[in-house]
Amino acid sequence: MCVSQRAGTRFANARARIWHKIIQRRFGALKMSDSGGYQHAWQQYKRRGQLWIALFLLYVPVVVGAAMFCLRYFHTPKPAIVVAVFWMGLTLWIGARINLWRCPRCGNMFSGTMWRSKGIFAGQCVHCGLPKYDNGEGSAG
Repeated sequence: MCVSQRAGTRFANARARIWHKIIQRRFGALKMSDSGGYQHAWQQYKRRGQLWIALFLLYVPVVVGAAMFCLRYFHTPKPAIVVAVFWMGLTLWIGARINLWRCPRCGNMFSGTMWRSKGIFAGQCVHCGLPKYDNGEGSAG
């Protein structure tokens, strides 16, 4: 292997490590060591939970409204069916993000394992015992 090939391989490996860190941070796989990181993580978790509840509660009114609108102006329910399928998919995706959310202390799944999960009802991390919304200093936030 010549010098330029080794340099190219080294550059590719460094680039792969950088992308790996970006992906891990984006999807919450890295541990957060300070309490400020805990607070940011809990804010994200709470925002996702509130979004999921809003999507769940607004599903029927939005789909019925879309169906009535489409029937009145387009004389077909097909666009409303697209809205319903999209809304269900979005609700499932956000729900999966909540269930796969990682504990800010230990980095494992907060509510359980891939196959058995307490979901939003987990009051503490099932792996390290960090209470929900705790800032890492022993008091809940």
